[in-house]
Amino acid sequence: REEFFHRLKPHATKNQLKRLGRVWDFAERVHRRQPRDSGEPYFNHPISVAWSRMVEFECYHLPSIEDDLLHDTLEPDEYSAHVTWKQLREQFGEETADRAHAVTHKRQSGKKKEPLPQYIKRFSRQWETLLTKLLDRLHNMRTLHYCDVPKQLRKAEETLRFYVPLCYKLEAMLPAEYQHIAPKLRHELERECKKYLPTRRK
Repeated sequence: REEFFHRLKPHATKNQLKRLGRVWDFAERVHRRQPRDSGEPYFNHPISVAWSRMVEFECYHLPSIEDDLLHDTLEPDEYSAHVTWKQLREQFGEETADRAHAVTHKRQSGKKKEPLPQYIKRFSRQWETLLTKLLDRLHNMRTLHYCDVPKQLRKAEETLRFYVPLCYKLEAMLPAEYQHIAPKLRHELERECKKYLPTRRK
């Protein structure tokens, strides 16, 4: 946490840092008992997504850093606390809650999630939510070696088919100061896919 906020300090006011501290604490509480496939604490994942945005892709857009930390808080499981859109709105405002909702892959009935094209349409309406979701996918791909082989193949195929092409859409939507992000992100996603689909096209 100390290193994270030290990195942010030159890019944010005291009030912005204070708000981001509340976002961090909230997301950490939500994911407190939740593990990843690797066995590490789940909260390491949203931290890694935000850290990659800042350090690797040089993007210090503060609302989006909040989105990175909050992006899985509306997707409950047996470990994490159940959080509603209304609770997020009360804590951080309607726009933040709406963006968290946009990147949440909703469950329709039982464990079945909404169709992927429908989900993509929702999170790709704004560059902010599209970038958060692509950074989320990049970190998931970078940690895919902890998963079983069928999941590795499924996620790599899905990433190559649906998420890599979204980088072109992102490039057309990004503000000028962030134009450098999309090509690099596309390259990194393709590189991760190649680890699991070495004989396929890029």
